[in-house]
Amino acid sequence: MKLTVLGSGTFVPQLNRNCSSYLIEIENEKIILDFGRGTIHNLLKLKTNLYDLDKVFISHMHTDHSSELPSFISFIIDNPEKKKLKNKYIIFGPKGIKKRISKLSESFNLHKHKNIGRILIKELSDKEIVKGKNWKIKAFKTKHGGNLDCLSYRLENKKKILFYLGDSAYSEGLVKGCQNSDVAILEATLPERWKSKEHMNGKEAGKLATKANVKNLIITHVANTYLPEVKKDVRKEYKGKFSIAKDLMKMQV
Repeated sequence: MKLTVLGSGTFVPQLNRNCSSYLIEIENEKIILDFGRGTIHNLLKLKTNLYDLDKVFISHMHTDHSSELPSFISFIIDNPEKKKLKNKYIIFGPKGIKKRISKLSESFNLHKHKNIGRILIKELSDKEIVKGKNWKIKAFKTKHGGNLDCLSYRLENKKKILFYLGDSAYSEGLVKGCQNSDVAILEATLPERWKSKEHMNGKEAGKLATKANVKNLIITHVANTYLPEVKKDVRKEYKGKFSIAKDLMKMQV
């Protein structure tokens, strides 16, 4: 598996850190985890053909994780480059994503387009598995405040494991999804003193990585004001290989 960070920031706009998005390449398949602001811009920088993105997995429908979905859908159904497309482009996500994307499509007048059938929306439940040619993804329900359904994703390919946590408060249940990951992408948005019930801090992310025996930890979705402190907080709980995500950072899993 090859991982490229497309967006490592939060909902706060920054020039050098787009909103959440990650490209996973497995042989000839390209999988996107989350689709926040700036995703398409960085895909173009990588010279990635948008028509090759046949599977998108959304953690939750906050804007910093999903705001460029309408642009992607519009491009696929209009096919301005007149290239051969895949039969279906599937967007996976938590319960409620069908209704939310339907409303977005109506807002942008995409819902009546003759080719809207190219886009298939599938809702995933806790522990549900999606299988590809040489990979599988298992969804795990997470806690991100309120009644919003959120998922994390465990991707397995040839005995390699990548775990992606969108936004979530710390819980012991995350350990199972993250267990023995070769790479774990974990959020650490805010410092402990903020007492957030929706996000983890660096200490909690480090604790999760240690309990789950993570080999390589990538910290992402860090508030700009917390960036100078987050490394110290992670190291209080985790002593393994560790880095802070940057846009267009690449890694072989």
